Amino acid sequence: MADSKQIIELEVKQVQEQLIKLIQERKNLQEEFEQLTGSSHQLLQEIQEDPTSASERKLHKYEAEKRRIEEKLEVLESEISEKAKRITLLDSKAGLFLQQIEKLQDFEACLDEARAQVSEATAKRLRLEESLTENLGAGATLTAQIDQLRRHNQDLQDTVQCHHREKEETDKRLAALELSNERSKNQVVTMEQSQKELQERLNTMSQDKERLLRQFEEGSTEGVIEVLVKEKQELEERLTREKETQLQDYKARNKALQEQLEGLVDVRSAMISAT
Repeated sequence: MADSKQIIELEVKQVQEQLIKLIQERKNLQEEFEQLTGSSHQLLQEIQEDPTSASERKLHKYEAEKRRIEEKLEVLESEISEKAKRITLLDSKAGLFLQQIEKLQDFEACLDEARAQVSEATAKRLRLEESLTENLGAGATLTAQIDQLRRHNQDLQDTVQCHHREKEETDKRLAALELSNERSKNQVVTMEQSQKELQERLNTMSQDKERLLRQFEEGSTEGVIEVLVKEKQELEERLTREKETQLQDYKARNKALQEQLEGLVDVRSAMISAT
């Protein structure tokens, strides 16, 4: 761009020099034309005073020279006009080049600023790469720790699920034991009720026995007493057998339930402690 500017300035200078020469030449021709005009006026006066062919030829010669000078002046005027247009065009180009130069200067300033920013960004990128390398090393360690924690967490989840399943089974067994215990309690109540009824019956029979004894003492029949005594003995034996059987069954069932309950309570306590 600087070379183009110098070329245009040189061309403008050359055209200006040519224009100055043309103007000077036009000035000389105008002076010569004025001299010829004066000479032609003088020849006209001489022809009027002495109309000879020599004077007319001389006048024609001056007229021809005058026309030649006029034509040359026209050519010079045309060249001067072209040179002036050329100078105007070159001035316009020079103005455009100046504008472009100013834009280029602004662009170079922006480019310098951008280069500075790029240098700063490059330095920042290098720092970030160093930090990234350090973070990658730390990240690898953290990744290994995270993987280990995930495995440990999975193991804990598996253990919790296992304990949860065991707890559900234990709860079911406890519920079944509680239901069985409730049934046993109901059986005990039923047995106690049966014993109560048998005891009441024994009491009634004892009263009947006493009544019969009194009747016997008063002279009642002996066969009735024997029958009643036999029935009383049978009832007492039956009551004793049923009572012992139910009591042993209750003790055995209650012992088994108590052992199962204690075992389940220990399992639940262990699961709660592990969780």
